[in-house]
Amino acid sequence: MQLNVVYHRPKQNWSYAYDHETVHIRLRTKRDDMERVTLAAADKYSFDETLNTIPMVKFTSDEFFDYWEASAKPPFRRLQYYFILQSGSITVYMTEKGFTEVKPEEPAGLFEFPFIHAIDVFSPPPWVKDAIFYQIFPDRFANGDPSLNPENVTPWGEEPTSTNVFGGDLQGIIDHLEHLVRLGVNAIYFTPLFEANSSHKYDTRNYMRVDPHFGNNNKLKELVAQCHARGIRVLLDAVFNQCGDSFEPFLDVKKNGAESRFANWFHIREFPLEVKGRIPNYDTLAFIPTMPKLNTEYSEVKEYLLGVARYWIDEIGIDGWRLDVANEVDHAFWRDFRKVVKKANPEAYILGDMGNDAIMWLQGDQFDATMNYPVTGAIVDFFARSLTDGKQFADAIGKQLGNYQRQVQEAAFNLLDSHDTARLLTICGGDKNRMRLAAVFQFTFTGAPCIYYGDEVGLDGGNEPECRKCMVWDENKQDLFLFAFYQGLITLRKQYASLRTGHLRFRYAQPGDCGLAYERWDDDSRFYVLMNAQELAGSITLPIPQGRWSDAITGEQMDISEEESTFHLPPFGYKILKLSARKYAPMLEDLERHFNDSVEDVRSLQSGWAGEVLSVRLHNQQRRLVVKTYGSAENGINHLQREWQALCFLQEAAYPVPEPIMRQSGEPAPYIVMQEINGDTFWNRYMQTSSSKRSALLSQFVQLFHRLHTLDIEIAGEGVTENSTAFFLENELDRMNRLLTEYGLTGFTSAMSWLQQERHKVINKALSVIHRDYHPWNVLIDINEQCFVIDLLWGIGDFRYDVAWTYTLMERGGFADFAEEVLAMYEEYNGAAVTNFEYFKVLATLGWLLNIAVSLKTGSSVNEARKHEFEDFVLPLVDKGLAFVQKATGITIYITPL
Repeated sequence: MQLNVVYHRPKQNWSYAYDHETVHIRLRTKRDDMERVTLAAADKYSFDETLNTIPMVKFTSDEFFDYWEASAKPPFRRLQYYFILQSGSITVYMTEKGFTEVKPEEPAGLFEFPFIHAIDVFSPPPWVKDAIFYQIFPDRFANGDPSLNPENVTPWGEEPTSTNVFGGDLQGIIDHLEHLVRLGVNAIYFTPLFEANSSHKYDTRNYMRVDPHFGNNNKLKELVAQCHARGIRVLLDAVFNQCGDSFEPFLDVKKNGAESRFANWFHIREFPLEVKGRIPNYDTLAFIPTMPKLNTEYSEVKEYLLGVARYWIDEIGIDGWRLDVANEVDHAFWRDFRKVVKKANPEAYILGDMGNDAIMWLQGDQFDATMNYPVTGAIVDFFARSLTDGKQFADAIGKQLGNYQRQVQEAAFNLLDSHDTARLLTICGGDKNRMRLAAVFQFTFTGAPCIYYGDEVGLDGGNEPECRKCMVWDENKQDLFLFAFYQGLITLRKQYASLRTGHLRFRYAQPGDCGLAYERWDDDSRFYVLMNAQELAGSITLPIPQGRWSDAITGEQMDISEEESTFHLPPFGYKILKLSARKYAPMLEDLERHFNDSVEDVRSLQSGWAGEVLSVRLHNQQRRLVVKTYGSAENGINHLQREWQALCFLQEAAYPVPEPIMRQSGEPAPYIVMQEINGDTFWNRYMQTSSSKRSALLSQFVQLFHRLHTLDIEIAGEGVTENSTAFFLENELDRMNRLLTEYGLTGFTSAMSWLQQERHKVINKALSVIHRDYHPWNVLIDINEQCFVIDLLWGIGDFRYDVAWTYTLMERGGFADFAEEVLAMYEEYNGAAVTNFEYFKVLATLGWLLNIAVSLKTGSSVNEARKHEFEDFVLPLVDKGLAFVQKATGITIYITPL
């Protein structure tokens, strides 16, 4: 282990609140140095009782480092934590004091996230995650009102220079809003609109007035209203670092010198104002004498500029500000700026213009995001200029992902060109295939993409002023194929949240190779994007999850069944592959025949150890059903049959379960169709409920559990001959022993002997219908507040086993208080204590551990889509289960790892 490069510090991008209940913790290690990193976290005032271990996921890497992340939801909004670093046989613990080989046993000296204060949670406007920006340079977009043209206007379409103007205006933009609607954008970023001398308007003369060559304030208000009517947000450019030399306060200083009432509005070293050599004796943007720097620390300047920020939101209705040269303005000003802007419009977007590390501006007290120039550079270098290989590109992106909080990444402004750079097509050497590759990455990457006006129809141009040429409106001169390409990308991005806010992982990025593959996914969809960023045809071989995939652009279907697949790509070619729900095509066709209706809108609800759960809609009947799939092996068929049996007899007994509709045990696939419950899991509802109302909600959960145990076992038709605990334990222990023998699980032998020896102490009870996996995620609450029980592994057994299973499951998960409340409330409904509870807790825990051990031996219970989740989230709970058994029985169990 190379511990000298391991890094963490509380706050900033290393420890932050992602939302009002979730903390993200990160750690940096040397690349490929650690096999496993685990976060150990607890409440500092209840350390032993709340201590929980959470596996950290290696969420990105760069040239030198791996970046690990874990998500924690502290029940009391505070967290103390340390890290467990593992490599081979070496285990090291990292606390705020440093590294140690001794496991910390008390909270002193640990890292701390003191408290999640709502006011401190950095929350960029939610709409930005879904935004597709379009940048407009107003003088060059469209001339809609020639009466506003200046006397020296240049004919539309001629060569741009640094000084000429073409007469573009606000009316021209209004006239062409339908172009933006057809393209699919939903946000516009305007370069400055305020009165100024130049065509670019970054030398402001009057911050309270639209430049008269563009229109007036009322016309801008009309434009904003027209945009909003089309679902388009509007972002204006604010130039608060400097003004123009025609700004009235600066003219007064030039005239009156030190006696001017505006002398403190600027950073002036001496009077009179003059330029010596090329250096003004007052601070400016760069050394440009016509752009004097404003003294934003001075109260009058601050008051004036904050009034400007407020006015355009309150009076005109804009949706945010892009802040030019933002890193050269003091932090105190931006903190006050945010307060004013967010008070005027809490959903206003504050975007800082800077190219350096922006972490100190992105803590939730200043900007929502910055112009993502580092990502721009990485994309251009790889796709447009071929200056880097796949690994160097992935490393550059990985570094950027590690540098900032997730919500910062989601709100980042991702541009590929602008009024300050050569146009993308020109950077690509005129090669539209290169351009398409760059755009594909931009639109399948986290953050809000921005199109510079005209890129979508093939506008080119070198560095300023060439990049500011006039928009082409003659369709005969537009590249309509390129326009359709951008339309398609925008539609795809809007359709799938995984391309906007999902996880990202590079799957193929090799040194010396210009091939690239990365995965984007969330709970609802999964994509693989493959690219060949070179002039020669290439191929990429990589493992890809088995199933039916479709080309998201062409619709071509492909079945992937091999462990590795090879994809051949043309020069500068790409594929966007989507895992299709149609991998279940035979099953869905079977459903269509059964219901005599077409199946549509297929959604994956979850993947479990047995199979996947889909939600489908019947087109004509307009109702949604749940389709639960099972493995085709014998245990999968048995599971299906038992669950179907339970759904049927429980519904007949008026016990709340989803209505069973049909089952299929053979070809094309084993599945059950049942009623879809329109609601949420009990746990989600419970966590969203105020503390004062949780007890009533929990009562429903426990009553439902207790009611199951009071049903007459005859309804199950099991034909139980001996209705006693002894009979149940004999069968249960016999089943467990068979598994021990079948799979060679000798590590459980001593613990099983303990169960056999202690069983004579267990008081006999009459048997009940038991769920075998009752927990808050297997109970749903619909919109009418009715609870439904799902995922029945049921059997006829001792209710104490069922209660112990629920209790130990929640306790292992870090919710010991919940487990205790459930137990106390159950005993209240039962009218007596749950006897022999420790024995049943050991029995339930050993049963769970045995299931895990079998899964590790065979892998049969873990489908491919959930393998990573199994490794990351289930295995850490094994340690807690083993620790409980050791504490309760004095016996140590050994489980062979994956």
